[in-house]
Amino acid sequence: MTVSEAVGYGVKYLKEKKIDRKIFMPETTPIFDTPVLDVNCILEHTLKKSRTFILSHGDTELSKKQTSVFKNALKKRREGLPVAYITGVKEFYGLDFLVTPDVLIPKPDTELLVEHALKEAAQKFASRENFTANFTADFTAGLAAKPEDRKNSRNAAYRVADVCTGSGCIAVSFLHEAAASGVNAALINLAVYASDISKKALAVAKKNACRILSDNPAAKKAMDFFQGDLLDAFPKEIRFELILSNPPYVPSETVTELLKDGRKEPRVALDGDVTAIQSKDFCDENSCKKDFHDGLAIIRRLIPQAYERLSAGGLFLLEAGEYNVEKTAKLMKSEGFADVKIHKDLSGQLRLAEGRKPF
Repeated sequence: MTVSEAVGYGVKYLKEKKIDRKIFMPETTPIFDTPVLDVNCILEHTLKKSRTFILSHGDTELSKKQTSVFKNALKKRREGLPVAYITGVKEFYGLDFLVTPDVLIPKPDTELLVEHALKEAAQKFASRENFTANFTADFTAGLAAKPEDRKNSRNAAYRVADVCTGSGCIAVSFLHEAAASGVNAALINLAVYASDISKKALAVAKKNACRILSDNPAAKKAMDFFQGDLLDAFPKEIRFELILSNPPYVPSETVTELLKDGRKEPRVALDGDVTAIQSKDFCDENSCKKDFHDGLAIIRRLIPQAYERLSAGGLFLLEAGEYNVEKTAKLMKSEGFADVKIHKDLSGQLRLAEGRKPF
């Protein structure tokens, strides 16, 4: 089988599968809507070659082992397993993140949250003497401070929390971009904290931080990971200048329908109705207690926690999607947040709510 024959075979194989599209997540591309892209990605992974190679070497023969690996991967894709779980990698904010079925696959729309976080941080940084508007200074001393120093220097640190970090895509992208911009944290003492209730998810996030931040030891040292429930995972004495979160916010019944397509994404990362988790590593219909059925149970707990843990003037950025962002904004207002806004993603869908804790 040549590369060209493999592409033709794979596309036909995927198109033959009939699926029920009665319900799916609007921010997720329905399976098999992009069969050519899916097949090319699987071929790249199988051959360990670039997209350019796949397109320009159609006559190259696959070995028997490569053909077997390719067809096995196609079978998994046809059963609904996302390409990212097959290849083990997903691009987010221009970076390649490792992903496993223990974490939610990073979605392009969530990049909006990182963009707004960086804008907020830039405004704060630019107002302090050790920063310039263009971030031209070196990324040095303060960022490399020891974790215990960052936790105790309350007046000096600019602390960012990423709650429900999953693969770590939000926290790591934020820190990577700040470092790439040349942030000088000597006085600000920038620290990024990430939490998740899943031990397995945190293991993936830590690997991503090590890989992506490996070329900047100072940035790597600026990240700390904590296992636990929402903001309760962090030491109680810590207050944050910026809290970010893409928590589970999909209604439970909708999640059940979504997972019927074989996508294998962890329910605990999708189901916003989960209020008590019996296992720290997974959640299914029999291991969760659900008090609500609108996808807001976790967000109802997270909003007051964020208000309490923010420093005066701190910002809370919370993704709740078209499912729940309007209701989330109302909850933020009722909790006392000021300047509450809703932002749309590139497709025009309501995506992100923000609110600031008054001074």
